[in-house]
Amino acid sequence: HEVLRTTYRLADGRPEQGIHDPAEFPVEVVERPAPDGDLIRAAERGALGPFDLPARPPLRGVTGGGEAMLLCVHHIAVDGWSLAPLFEALAAAYQVALAGDRPALPEPPLQYADYAVWERAQADRPAARQQAEARLDELWDLVGTPDPASDERPGLQYMFPIPPDVWHRVGELARALRVTPYVVLFAAFQAVLRQWLGQPEFVAATVTANRPHPALEGLVGFFANTVPLRCATDPGWTFRELCLRSRVEAFRSLTYQRIPFDRLTAAAAARPGGTGRPRLAPVGFTLQN
Repeated sequence: HEVLRTTYRLADGRPEQGIHDPAEFPVEVVERPAPDGDLIRAAERGALGPFDLPARPPLRGVTGGGEAMLLCVHHIAVDGWSLAPLFEALAAAYQVALAGDRPALPEPPLQYADYAVWERAQADRPAARQQAEARLDELWDLVGTPDPASDERPGLQYMFPIPPDVWHRVGELARALRVTPYVVLFAAFQAVLRQWLGQPEFVAATVTANRPHPALEGLVGFFANTVPLRCATDPGWTFRELCLRSRVEAFRSLTYQRIPFDRLTAAAAARPGGTGRPRLAPVGFTLQN
């Protein structure tokens, strides 16, 4: 996968990628036996250390004498979907190496750079620009321009488990309504936002896989795209009705997933009254399957 051996630099103020020949990538080896703390500290250094994207590929590793391995990849080169083909390739290479041979995996039918060229060509088409403007028209009355002070609020993360019985009931309701578990959970998310915001309509973003062709399914790269959705709720609706209405907008997200989010935000900022950074994605929801 070329994207794992690609560096990025600025050329005349614009990003430019350089694809390098296959080569070894840095792996820090913690010899065993050694205190477990040594391995943990080495893993933390590998995970938290910065990447030098202009000088080195976005991949490095830490291993503890064959007992454990950390792969650290910059987000510029992978998304969540990429982990499956990456680990499958690693596992295949590992089995070959165990047998004493040198791994020689087949070349992917496409490389990420091929997709990047295609995506740019598609986004530059008049029809694509018209689609982006049409989508902005649908969202514009809810977008507005944020208070600059809002950029100073620190982000927080709160993690909690979904009890198995709740997840089971989500699946049952999804089957009964002929929707996906994503739609059920996104509807619940909208119901909470309505209570917090005190308004029936708002914009919430989702993250789509954005792999529009089967040839891209086994490719490592960052394809995921942010898609703003228009959320309409009503306190008088039942939750089932909210799910069914949410299904329509969730399905539309698949239609709009090919609009690069940076193009959408640039078009929003260029509109009259769109100075600053319009809130196309003030809050987001995604279900990682």
